[in-house]
Amino acid sequence: MKRLLKPFFLLFVAATTLSALLSCLSDNEPDDRLIIDPADVVFDSDAAGRPVWPDLKPMSRASFDQLVVGHAWHCDATFEIMDNGIASHKNLWGSMLGMGPTHYFFDKDSVTMFVYNDAHGNINAGLGYMRLPYSFDERDNGIYIDGRRELQLAPLKLSSTQQLSAIQHIAQRSDGRHIYGMSVFRRLNDREYQQLRETYKVRWE
Repeated sequence: MKRLLKPFFLLFVAATTLSALLSCLSDNEPDDRLIIDPADVVFDSDAAGRPVWPDLKPMSRASFDQLVVGHAWHCDATFEIMDNGIASHKNLWGSMLGMGPTHYFFDKDSVTMFVYNDAHGNINAGLGYMRLPYSFDERDNGIYIDGRRELQLAPLKLSSTQQLSAIQHIAQRSDGRHIYGMSVFRRLNDREYQQLRETYKVRWE
């Protein structure tokens, strides 16, 4: 009986060890592809050539204040929106040099943007924040800073308030064309927000 049990025991140990190793590899090497197939969303374009959410349902200012204001939003990934209206499968920040994701905290009338500033890479590794006034337009779910739409929010539901998706203006190319992406934001808890503030502690003027 003991002779029979020993091989099965060794096989069980080997299987358990392999499972643990695979789990570790999975944790250490996250997949940066879009979890939802980007083919599920084909973005329209407005008169200015900006990508917009298809069949957009407007969000009231009251809903925006309830669901977005007073919270910090961490950009977990951004997927560039191509000319055909489909988002890339790859996280833009996985290979980007000289730029980084922008994280946000919204007050009633001002937004704190936590950003990487490549020009000041020698100060706090280039990590800092800016506080700017903004406006929210109920007609297009747009968050406007200095007259330009920074974000266009996808409609939020009370049942999914921990995540926010938005079309984000990323940058302008040397030829004048603008880069837009679909960004996925995660709402931070108080401890995570405090850590974010400590990391991006330098104020950029």
